[in-house]
Amino acid sequence: MLATWLALCLLLVWPTWLWRAFGPPTGSDPLHWLQGGLIYYSAIFVGAACVLLRGAWRIARSGQTPYPGEWLFARRRIRRGWFAYAVAACNAFGGVWLLVAVVAFWLDIQAPALFFGIGTYVPDPPAGC
Repeated sequence: MLATWLALCLLLVWPTWLWRAFGPPTGSDPLHWLQGGLIYYSAIFVGAACVLLRGAWRIARSGQTPYPGEWLFARRRIRRGWFAYAVAACNAFGGVWLLVAVVAFWLDIQAPALFFGIGTYVPDPPAGC
């Protein structure tokens, strides 16, 4: 319970710290705050993926859902066999999908800097504009 409250407080306080770390926007870089937001939300998605993958691993290892020691809000029936492995597969698929989405998003953001030098790549406007 204490860890849940500490995590909630961290999620509420961390954006304030990021705002101070990256500073308010300046005239030369009006989207400076976006870097902090990207890091913050990417960390949330990576954390969610880790939780899903950890649950998938524990369900597959124990062969039952909910796995032994899992915290629940209400009583649940213990299911074993193919149903437990299907839940583990869904959790694993969701976790891998979230990680791939974060990596693809970061590569999309960083690709211009990687392939076209430092800074943001802005293509030339089409002819006639």
